[in-house]
Amino acid sequence: MWPLNGSTSAATTLNIQWSAVSGATQYQVYFGSSSRSLSLYTTVNAPAVSTALYNLAAGTTYYWQVVAIAGSSSASSAVWSFTTPGASQTLLTPTVVWPLNGSTGAATSLTVQWSPVTGATQYQVYFGSSSSSLALSATVNAPSVNAAFYNLSAGTTYYWKVVSIAGSSSASGAVWSFTTN
Repeated sequence: MWPLNGSTSAATTLNIQWSAVSGATQYQVYFGSSSRSLSLYTTVNAPAVSTALYNLAAGTTYYWQVVAIAGSSSASSAVWSFTTPGASQTLLTPTVVWPLNGSTGAATSLTVQWSPVTGATQYQVYFGSSSSSLALSATVNAPSVNAAFYNLSAGTTYYWKVVSIAGSSSASGAVWSFTTN
């Protein structure tokens, strides 16, 4: 099932997905902004297990359910939800998990990790050997909270920071450092 139940998605158009049900010939997809009053959105013929949702509003929680149909039999999924972030969503800043800020290590490549930020859909990772001129190194889709740095020079201090992103909102973390020996 995607998006994950209770997750946040910045997209105003997205493809929802579910697991195939053995023997099902069709899937009825119910959708709406209230868990108690879902409407039939579309019918999908098996073996397809996804459908697109269009023109989603910002700052809205949506609910969806899939009913597998096989002849006169049917089986309903649980009701799942996802939320689109609002334009004024306030994100928290990521915090360093590993390596610890100011630490020293022998690695010439390593994977850095930061804390997940509720509501973030992406993280931009900035990296460089000067704390005042960090370049965008990677964009990571949530829920991932790590990025790899390769070919690091020995005896060098490197700086990095992470910016959490949700729609048009962002929050920049502090600049952290580590030194290779």
